[in-house]
Amino acid sequence: MKKSIRVVLLFTALIVGLVTAFPKAALANSNRDFVEFLIGDRTKDTRKWGHVSLRVNSGGKDLIFDFGRYGRMWGKRDASEGEPILRVWNSGSYSTYRNLHSKDGGTTRAFRFASAPDRSRRILQYLNAMTNGAAVQLKNKSFTAYIANYKNFHAVEVKCTTVSIDAFHQGFPEYNLHQMSYSTARDLEFYLRGAAQGSGGFISDERVWPRIWWPLDLMALLDEQYVPSGLVQARPL
Repeated sequence: MKKSIRVVLLFTALIVGLVTAFPKAALANSNRDFVEFLIGDRTKDTRKWGHVSLRVNSGGKDLIFDFGRYGRMWGKRDASEGEPILRVWNSGSYSTYRNLHSKDGGTTRAFRFASAPDRSRRILQYLNAMTNGAAVQLKNKSFTAYIANYKNFHAVEVKCTTVSIDAFHQGFPEYNLHQMSYSTARDLEFYLRGAAQGSGGFISDERVWPRIWWPLDLMALLDEQYVPSGLVQARPL
């Protein structure tokens, strides 16, 4: 009898240990439809504007859509405007993407929404329209970078955050992720804040922008409104 009890306890401990050791792997490899915002905070030297990508897992594909300043730039200080480069990371490239952003320092977090095939399809249609027939800027084993069929990059109005939110809204129109009360460019350095206020519809009387464009503002909104409600599952990248 005692031996049987010991076997049961050992088996239970083994199961608990496995669940504790591999929660992230189980989450990352889920076959259910989900959509994730991958949000990196600001790091002074390597990622001073922060970054947002959108990950869509549906129909056996796991893709990351990564819009950013990856092409020819111009405008103020040759950095405020540029080519609309959209990187589409292939299925199976999640670890490569994660390792790349880990090298940037700071913290990148994933905010996961449970999706459904129809929601995911609308998001993918929106993003695929940006790449259909588009010129390829760069292609490697991890991703293809397109000069997208889209508006040119703009440091405030058309950037990683706004493109990710706009795509997300195609599948989740009921979620309001452009709440002006959060659009304050929190933790942005003084001189960068001044430059941003000069281009991008800054409402001086209310001290906000009409849309969320700053990655840390989106992170704050998700953390404060959607994570506590259980609509979003948050974790380190």
